[in-house]
Amino acid sequence: MVTVRIWAMMASGLLLMSGPSALAQFDWFGRPLRQTPRYQRYQPQVILPQQDDFQDEREDRDNVEDPSKSRDPRVYCSNFRRQEMTVDGNLMMRFVISDAKYLRCIPQQPSAPWKVTKTEWSEQDELKWQSFVKAIGESKCNTFDTCIISEANPYRDDLDLDGVHYSDCADFPATMRAYFAYKNKLPYSSVWGFQPNPLSAEQEANIAKRRLEEEAKGNLAKFEESLKDIRYSLNGNRPTSRNNVPHSGGAARDYYSMVRQIQDVVSSGTYRMFHTNGDVQPDFYSPAITRDSIKPGTVLYKVTGHVALVYDVTEEGEVKYIDAHPDNSVTRGVFSREYMRSNPFQGGGFKNWRPFKVVNAKVARDGTITSGRFVFKTDAEIPDASAEQYYGSEPSPDWDWKKGKFSHQGKSLNYFDFIERRLADNVYRVDPVKKFRDKMMGLCTDIQERTRSVQTAIESGLHNRSHPANLPRNIYGADGEWEAYSTPGRDLRIRKRVLDLIDDAKDYMTKVISKDPFYTYQGDNLKRDLIKVYHEVDSSCRISYQNTQRQEVRMSLTTALARVTKLSFDPYFCPERRWGARSQAELRSCVETADKAQWYEFTQFLRNQTVRDPTEVMGYSLGDVKRMSEAQARDSKDVTSRFNIRRALEAL
Repeated sequence: MVTVRIWAMMASGLLLMSGPSALAQFDWFGRPLRQTPRYQRYQPQVILPQQDDFQDEREDRDNVEDPSKSRDPRVYCSNFRRQEMTVDGNLMMRFVISDAKYLRCIPQQPSAPWKVTKTEWSEQDELKWQSFVKAIGESKCNTFDTCIISEANPYRDDLDLDGVHYSDCADFPATMRAYFAYKNKLPYSSVWGFQPNPLSAEQEANIAKRRLEEEAKGNLAKFEESLKDIRYSLNGNRPTSRNNVPHSGGAARDYYSMVRQIQDVVSSGTYRMFHTNGDVQPDFYSPAITRDSIKPGTVLYKVTGHVALVYDVTEEGEVKYIDAHPDNSVTRGVFSREYMRSNPFQGGGFKNWRPFKVVNAKVARDGTITSGRFVFKTDAEIPDASAEQYYGSEPSPDWDWKKGKFSHQGKSLNYFDFIERRLADNVYRVDPVKKFRDKMMGLCTDIQERTRSVQTAIESGLHNRSHPANLPRNIYGADGEWEAYSTPGRDLRIRKRVLDLIDDAKDYMTKVISKDPFYTYQGDNLKRDLIKVYHEVDSSCRISYQNTQRQEVRMSLTTALARVTKLSFDPYFCPERRWGARSQAELRSCVETADKAQWYEFTQFLRNQTVRDPTEVMGYSLGDVKRMSEAQARDSKDVTSRFNIRRALEAL
């Protein structure tokens, strides 16, 4: 086994990392960052935006039928109330945050002074962190708020019940880590300011060419805006400043205040980092792919803009994760081919928290550390730091990550098989029938969990509103209502998971026929057994949604798969469209305008996508998608047959 040490690549990294030091810092919307972001706690009817903030989008308060439709917090906060919900079998009244905008409406959070009594995280603290993440991951909580206030949380107390807890995907690992640190009186730090790494001459040339193409299409302004989005920087980002607990200057820290700052500043761009040669270290390092290094609490970053926390690594080498979404929901998943390899400096894949220590600590009489200087370990100082997930266990002599090879116990493997076999217990062997069943059940769960996200959008009333004149600049990386209530990323993940299942079945057949020693199969007809598993899962997997008239509509897994490219991600559509209804009988309850019907018809090409491109310039108008359809500029064909698992199994 060849372990690729990160320090061995520093020379090649210096070329990329060098560049103009005067690069502007941007937040995740491309706006210049302040060195010290201001924090302001939002309280209903106390601290509200000024009148002029809504000059261009003010709504007549007397004519708004539903205040939640307003963009003005003075309006939508007026009907924000606690709702009855069940947690651990008990009825509670809670503020339900289904959109980050409602953070403006919650009452003042309880006072939660963050006291620190240790200068660093011990090995025992890290083990407790792993147990905490595993407990939350294995629980059945389905929102970040219920995860924190449920019995699954070993640190739950009355203060948690008094507070309101929210997180989207990027905030989730940071917020979980901060919560654990607060409860255990540990120091905490996260990257606060960062800037994109410079581009190569080749990348600059490609952008110049693309700029001309987009200008010819009339998309230049949108394209220039996309270039500023630091969440998707081509060569990743470098940190420039940090926010620490305790504060270096001795200022008092409060947990809920710190969490609001995390929500305001941390984005998926914070994770888009590899090693750096600057004074400020990233929050994470790239770990070796071993069972000792990939564990509960490890972060999983997808370079297309999603972040998750590993909560279990099974004896089969299966990596289970928990993730959050803009509607405050949390879901569970399994590491798969959707976490594709990419330019190492984008920092995709597995990430462990970088160790640090508070030095020159000032300690108060009560033993509380009130200030100190944070010193972080470099990659070369971390024993299990390794870049093998990027460059391969057998890197190319020229350090071209695309040429890196992966092998385990002398056998050449693809990246995903390499991860699985490295993380599997040494005595474990794959039972392809059981593995296929587990993945089929995971697909069923993915589709079932989609129900809540769609229903949240319906309950917000967006489907009753007029459709916006344009789609977001990129449907996978928007903000506001679209981010909170649309499901393009989730729907694409479902489609990709279906195709991966088909590829897995083909791979199992190949491995069994070739007598791969990592696989064990005791039957005499694998094809027949896989088809049998499909039918068993199909008969047990029940999916349903509420239509416009709040009547339950049920479907089998097979029916859902037959609609997989018809499921609409658009939150302005009726629930029938969101669930891909095609028959007149099912669509009869859908109330939609003519333009919405056309939006649905002409955006089929977006529902066909299986690869997410966060840099694609969209922002289409209805006229745009009509013209694209007429010119056959995009693939708008019915491609449902690609996702027919049963037919694919029969063709093995």
